[in-house]
Amino acid sequence: MGNKFTDFLINLDERESIIRKEVKARLNQFPPADTSESIVATYFIHTMPFTNIEESGQEIARLQTSGEKYTGEDTILQRSTGHLLDSIRFDHKGTCGLVRIAFPLINIWDTRHDTIYSSEILHIVAGAVQFDFPKNIDIKLVDIAMSEEVISAFPGPAFGPQGLRELSGYGEGIAFGTIGKPKTGLTAREYARVIAEAARNPLFLFVKDDENYGVWYKYCPLNERVKAVIEAVKEAAKERGKGEIIYAPHIGNCVQNLTENIDIALDNGATAIMFSEIHGRGGVRMAREYMAKTGRQVPIYGHNGGITPLTRAIFREILDMFARLDGIDLRQTGPVGTHTLPLLRPYGEEWEACEEVLTRPLGQHKPVMIARAGGLDQGNIILNLADIKERGYDPNNFIMLSGSAINEWRNESGEYDPRGGAIAMQQAIQAYEKDGFEALPAETHVERLYEHAQKHGYRELASALKQRYPGQ
Repeated sequence: MGNKFTDFLINLDERESIIRKEVKARLNQFPPADTSESIVATYFIHTMPFTNIEESGQEIARLQTSGEKYTGEDTILQRSTGHLLDSIRFDHKGTCGLVRIAFPLINIWDTRHDTIYSSEILHIVAGAVQFDFPKNIDIKLVDIAMSEEVISAFPGPAFGPQGLRELSGYGEGIAFGTIGKPKTGLTAREYARVIAEAARNPLFLFVKDDENYGVWYKYCPLNERVKAVIEAVKEAAKERGKGEIIYAPHIGNCVQNLTENIDIALDNGATAIMFSEIHGRGGVRMAREYMAKTGRQVPIYGHNGGITPLTRAIFREILDMFARLDGIDLRQTGPVGTHTLPLLRPYGEEWEACEEVLTRPLGQHKPVMIARAGGLDQGNIILNLADIKERGYDPNNFIMLSGSAINEWRNESGEYDPRGGAIAMQQAIQAYEKDGFEALPAETHVERLYEHAQKHGYRELASALKQRYPGQ
């Protein structure tokens, strides 16, 4: 006899993957949408048996705009009310499938400034009616179509991959970066010494704080942290030889503090900033426009901390698209790994869709530099380099960010030694680019790479693999 709780447990990642595959296969069956006067949102809906997806779509369209059933003909009320465009049923009863809804632009277009806001769009297309509606067993926002006029009304990235390379003096090809670790427990001077190790190494284009680093952490507050780090970066640049690493401190504790935190970071020499817009919707747009207004533009690393709970209801690439339109320059996706449980959930098509929406043509906006980060280390860096090449991606759009694998690498005395961690990463890259080490099969990658490191005298790489993969 089963347990009444565990009997109902399902593999949510597998379910999400099945839905995504079905949605992707069906979306192309819709004709092109007219977006001249509307934003067109597509939803996957699973309704209760006593209703259907069309009835649900009609109610969403109405209740998320005027709320009126009877609008008259050719009235302002009618022109302001959303309407169901069409639908695709997945079952004969119509309880599961896709619906497309047109939401009139006049409701959310700021005619005073000829612009539009992602936060206001999401309030309409991903609001209370959609997700609180009791007749829907499940509903997901899976696609948004907007006109070129709407897309162009957003600021978009100020720098993008090419601007970041020019700012840092970095060359062509896949870039590398790191993350300050330990992410807490250090004074400003101690933290600066950690960052300085990366700043000396021309391998790195970019270094950032962790996304959960307290902005005003007692022993390393924002102003002291940035000042100490920038001093260390300037000094390290003398050894670096060319260019200067870009440093992005974490500034995001509360939306109303963003502009003040930006000023403090930039006054102390920060060459970029980072925070997540997920817990402060509209923050990226505020930061981008504030810096433009004050004439102090720096790149924004738009971290996606907190995004995964939302992706059960909104496809991740939609959130990434709006972050790009609002003005981020870098965005984390996830690395190809050797493990069976990846960081990005669900793995596969969602991950690919995010990397596409961050780099594909989108009006006149620059692409976003994709940061593959989150468990990236010496044992999977080759898999990521090979994956980018295999997919035919532009390598200039990518940066590989590795934190603990570099900054928490231990030397023979058992001490943290970021320099050794960086050497280990360079040795892994050399194994792939110079020695011709084969990335696949992934299942034996670490074991084969360890043997390769021992054979070629890559002492730091061999040590890194033993530290990161003790069971291999």
